[in-house]
Amino acid sequence: MQTREGQRMGALVVLVASLVLYGGRHLSTQCTVREAPLPWGNQGPRMVAVEIVGDGTGEGIYFFQGERTLKEHLKIAGLEEKFDLVDIPDVVAAEGSAISISAEGGRLKIRELAASKRLALNLAVDVNDVSEEELLLIPGIGIKLAARIVQLRRERGGFEDISDLTAVEGIKGGKLNDLRKYLTVKKTP
Repeated sequence: MQTREGQRMGALVVLVASLVLYGGRHLSTQCTVREAPLPWGNQGPRMVAVEIVGDGTGEGIYFFQGERTLKEHLKIAGLEEKFDLVDIPDVVAAEGSAISISAEGGRLKIRELAASKRLALNLAVDVNDVSEEELLLIPGIGIKLAARIVQLRRERGGFEDISDLTAVEGIKGGKLNDLRKYLTVKKTP
């Protein structure tokens, strides 16, 4: 049986392609993948959202189980080496809370997670803290309704309960039930 030049070339191409695939697979199993220093969590009940910013390697939003102090979050994030944790208050991050920890300019900053990120993560925002622009991110709230909410909040000095929103023109029982998954009122101790 005679082989033609085209058959030889085809066999050579198949052989080279096989070697490239085998070599690539072999190399990929030899390379170690560096994992983030923070554990990934699933958003769910009794979870706390913690955003790490400015550290370079472990940046992102993570969900931690249970209640932990800010010091514990910083240790998990690997930031305890960069900062003196003695000055950090022993505040417990409660269920449903969301904080942002950043190491900007060599100083540690801890603040509430931005409303836009909270809403993207299906976490409610405090109606007493959210801006008029941030209210527009909530489905069912337009420019006029956002302005009315902010105006009534200003007049009352804040809302004591989410049901106080029924005093806003355009919010009744059904609308209030739709807004409950996006808005909350934090209780002050």
